[in-house]
Amino acid sequence: MNFNEWRPCWKWITSTAAVISAIAVITGGVTWAADTRYVTIVAQAQTEMRQLKRDIKRLELKEESGNASPEDKAFVEYLKQDLEELQTEE
Repeated sequence: MNFNEWRPCWKWITSTAAVISAIAVITGGVTWAADTRYVTIVAQAQTEMRQLKRDIKRLELKEESGNASPEDKAFVEYLKQDLEELQTEE
């Protein structure tokens, strides 16, 4: 066999390998970006839920001590609804 007979085959193999490599690199980048965004969104939601729980607890303690205004009592209910919505989104 002559080496020149293999030349078109090697071109095809090299081209195919280049395309597969490019697709793998792009797919890896897209996967990393999607994963990073998901983790960021989840972390943000968890932080927001912790803050809502703190605010609710603070206002409930204020209510238990008898120092809560009607606005505080209404705001606690609003915060509880907000927290519930965040928990159902997960």
